[in-house]
Amino acid sequence: MDRQKHFVLVHGACHGAWCWYKVATLLKSAGHKVTALDMAASGVHPKRVEELRDISDYFEPLMEFMTSLPPEERVILVGHSMGGLCISVAMERFPEKIYSAVFAAAIMPGPDLSFTAASEEYVRQMNSFMDSQYIFDNGPNNPPTSLLFGPDCMSIQQYQLSPAEDLTLAMLLLRPHPLFNPEATQEKVCVTKEKYGSVPRVYFICDQDNVTKEALQRWMIENNPPDEVKVVSGSDHMLMFSKPQEMIKMFFNSLSPSVKSIFFPLEICNRQDRLLLFPKPATPSQKLLSTGVSPIACAKLPGNFKTKRHFVLVHGACHGAWCWYKVSAQLKSAGHNVTALDMAASGVHAKQVHELHSFEDYFEPLMEFMESLPPEERVVLVGHSMSGICISVAMERFPEKISASVFAAAVMPGPDLSFKAIAEKSSQRSVPYMDTQFVFGNGPDNPPTALVLGPNYMASRFYRLSPPEDLTLATLLLRPFPIYSSLETEKAVIATKEKYGSVRRIYVVCDEENDPNQTWKIENNPVDEVMVISDSDHMAMFSKPQELCSCLLDIGDRYLLKVMHSRGEKKQNAKTSSPLQSHTIDKPRKMGDSNNQSTHFVLIHGSASGAWAWYKVKTMLEAAGHSVTALDMSASGVNTKTMEEVLTFDQYNEPLIEFMTDLAENEKVVLVGHSLGGLNLAFAMEKFPEKISLAIFVTAFLPDTEHQPSYMLEKFIENTPAVAEGWQSVVSSTAGYETFMRSTAFNLTPPEDLSLQTLLKRSGSLFLESLSKANKFTKERFGSVVRDYVVCTQDLLVIPSLQRFMIEHNDVKEVLEIPADHMAILSKPQELCQCILEFARKHAIVNEINF
Repeated sequence: MDRQKHFVLVHGACHGAWCWYKVATLLKSAGHKVTALDMAASGVHPKRVEELRDISDYFEPLMEFMTSLPPEERVILVGHSMGGLCISVAMERFPEKIYSAVFAAAIMPGPDLSFTAASEEYVRQMNSFMDSQYIFDNGPNNPPTSLLFGPDCMSIQQYQLSPAEDLTLAMLLLRPHPLFNPEATQEKVCVTKEKYGSVPRVYFICDQDNVTKEALQRWMIENNPPDEVKVVSGSDHMLMFSKPQEMIKMFFNSLSPSVKSIFFPLEICNRQDRLLLFPKPATPSQKLLSTGVSPIACAKLPGNFKTKRHFVLVHGACHGAWCWYKVSAQLKSAGHNVTALDMAASGVHAKQVHELHSFEDYFEPLMEFMESLPPEERVVLVGHSMSGICISVAMERFPEKISASVFAAAVMPGPDLSFKAIAEKSSQRSVPYMDTQFVFGNGPDNPPTALVLGPNYMASRFYRLSPPEDLTLATLLLRPFPIYSSLETEKAVIATKEKYGSVRRIYVVCDEENDPNQTWKIENNPVDEVMVISDSDHMAMFSKPQELCSCLLDIGDRYLLKVMHSRGEKKQNAKTSSPLQSHTIDKPRKMGDSNNQSTHFVLIHGSASGAWAWYKVKTMLEAAGHSVTALDMSASGVNTKTMEEVLTFDQYNEPLIEFMTDLAENEKVVLVGHSLGGLNLAFAMEKFPEKISLAIFVTAFLPDTEHQPSYMLEKFIENTPAVAEGWQSVVSSTAGYETFMRSTAFNLTPPEDLSLQTLLKRSGSLFLESLSKANKFTKERFGSVVRDYVVCTQDLLVIPSLQRFMIEHNDVKEVLEIPADHMAILSKPQELCQCILEFARKHAIVNEINF
């Protein structure tokens, strides 16, 4: 029996394919094929819930997928929660294409158990979805048309044993689930013993499930007996988050030999002591070059680099700037500048592949970047795989701006080695493209115009030794790569000895890539130096990021001096070479405890940032049992407006004002503002004082009632003119952004968070003109709201003396200090979270408010 199985994973209500990311990674690590589908209007599916007319529209993606399977292929269907309904229909329609069906805490109708009866029993036992929202598109006098799970429903009923960060992820990605009449649904979900009944069924019970409760699960099992039942002990409703490893083991260790063989070969199942979820490579390391190379086997990064370098990282085919996230963080932590670029129609670049008419269009972002560099700046270019072509063109056009070029397992044309010759050499290997998909933009009778690397191809050719989660990440982010003829590409890739040949070149060999052409390329286009990274697959940035970083740092250090020599010297053959004490965050509150009611915190970010910046604090506050809303201001985060459309502070603040307007009349919130977000809070306090129980300013601009709202910003510019000028110059551009932010706002923040900020940065503004014309805040309204302040004592942007100046000019009730930089929300999230909770507790006593 074929060892590899194809698992098709179907999510439950309000969720999407994203919820399977852990299980999908584990299954793929065990050598299996996985397809996680978005049902209609779920996950990233383009339809909206109001477009779905009945349940068949909802599960159409699964039916289309099953129809597309070749006749001889059979899959294992896995349905979670409401996904059980979807896979039941697939079992009835495509029994010959299904090995078995797994119902994971799922609705399981059958020939003798109607969907109507199952749904009635579900409603009887479930009783309430707590704070979930019902949507009435047909008017309030008609039944609801859709449902969106609320935070309490999610945290208490579904995710109570799952990691907090997974709950945070879910709350950011939930979408409404359609509600249809049970009788009408029953007509679409009619199953028979002959078809549905012919498919082996296994039921996974989640014994701590507060949604599809264990009693309900066993009731369905009793009324529609499956072939086997397994219990996942200690699992909440979301077993893919709370018990992913155990869920995988259920597949391997099924009790019945007959069902066991359906999932996996018996010899695999019997090896219970070794599940082989993360198999080690069996292929021994092989030397690709017998002489003249310098193997790199560094255990830690070299330090004490006196001069900062600028590394420009260019990805390979179908990938994007995202693939450099590990190397980028390490290079930045060593004190260097890093620019990871998306080529056109790659990563998050806005263009689509069909808009690219030539290879020139594809590598245009790199050429634009090189052209934008000041004349005196030199960079280290790093090209991986197919991007060797891109950096080769840059070397020809901008040799004076490049101190060295690094080809990492890359295509490397040159003056005496044409791209056509490289393509012909590669074609001699006849490597199958496996499940790679080709796009025929000019019709099926013409050559393909693009390709998307398939998951199996990626796993076997590129990611063999890389962490499985990185392969999962790649499968979610791959985009089509344009295909041009060798002659077309040849025209775009001109490399002369005078220009291209004047740039120092280093080739980094990945010795477990099993590509003999690496040696051939070096022999036919000699470089200044060859480095070998042992035990690395093609994706060295994932399988050996530290070793690749060591290579780059070594190159950056040594070739700084070489670039000052004559740039026309002949190439040589490859050569050797507080205030707050430490304590834990509160545990989740229990239902029914009147003294532990949840507080609603509303978090507002600073300029050029977004709601995402609160992800650490948000998770902790929610872990303490509170409701948290993190808002994107206009033209910030994922808000669709641009800064060109936002001309005044009022326009910038619209999302907060709309949110406050929509609050129930008797609901009060705690506002928390960071940096410029303090001014957002101030305007909300003036407009809605009755809806705000407390306002917390985190190293934030806090206006007074004696001056215009712009006054404290003017003080910021007056007291730290160089910093203020630097901030205003970098927030609207990319030049010098990371350097400035690392030296001021992010000086104590983890480097990966600065990388995240850089990737998600939006243009910012201080709105000085509109704020200087705005009305003063009043003591009667703004002044009536209790204000607390968190001073960040290591802040180099809004310096502590300015923070204390603002406190002195306000009636601030409580002040706490933490040894944080400006980005306390990222550098000291636990300490900040404890400050927020401490403020809430203190004022609960003073004002007799139950927080």
